[in-house]
Amino acid sequence: MNENLTSLIMLYSSLMDSIYDSSFQINKAAKNDDLNFVINESDNRERLVKIFEYVQNKIESIITNQQSLSKEEKEILLTWSQEVSTWYAKTTQFDEDTGSILETKKEALTREIALIFKNKELHKGYSLSSVKK
Repeated sequence: MNENLTSLIMLYSSLMDSIYDSSFQINKAAKNDDLNFVINESDNRERLVKIFEYVQNKIESIITNQQSLSKEEKEILLTWSQEVSTWYAKTTQFDEDTGSILETKKEALTREIALIFKNKELHKGYSLSSVKK
């Protein structure tokens, strides 16, 4: 198998692990209300995903430009493809769960802000400093 392709697949697998770990950490932080960590780790994860996409494009380019693949190479690529599918399903589940957690927190925060605003408006009527003498 093309040595460059093998090293790219290894890098790709490493990036998959890093993105999965990042998704796990984001999910954990969202559950613990650590929104600053969620934001920072999401930025890091986004950078990893861009590198991931670049490596994937390089792998696809090498496969497309290769004249023929041996049986062994086809098996390696099939295994790699299956690993990617499994990784994608697990990571997507974390992302959906995190999105659900953050949506719930957003709704709670929106209700809290509305309540604070409503209470502020109600207390304006009781402010004696606004009465002219």
